[in-house]
Amino acid sequence: MPLYDLFYNYPLGEAPKTLGRATLEVPRFYESAGLTMEEELQIVPDHISAELLFMSYLAANERIDEQRTFIEEHLIKWVPVYCDAVWEHAKTGFYKQIAILLKELVSSDYEHLRGGLIEGQ
Repeated sequence: MPLYDLFYNYPLGEAPKTLGRATLEVPRFYESAGLTMEEELQIVPDHISAELLFMSYLAANERIDEQRTFIEEHLIKWVPVYCDAVWEHAKTGFYKQIAILLKELVSSDYEHLRGGLIEGQ
């Protein structure tokens, strides 16, 4: 199961592309928040680890509107689907539990951000 936004988040009727919507949009989100991806990191911008790290940066800096937009346009569209696939194919309970926890985390963040339930809203 690929760990990249581009494999799950693309327009209906299209196949995922290396230079698809997610591949182009995600770095723009990072740049709009004043961040750049260092080439030596060797992390693709739409990799799950980069997207989750970006969300933690936005949360730590109380950039709630940007969190809301990013989770609505990216994470909620693909992470739950990815987690379901991991759960279905995992051979050990460890990976099944990680998939459940990650899906719950992203879904909970989405609901809180969408509903304006973040403290101070």
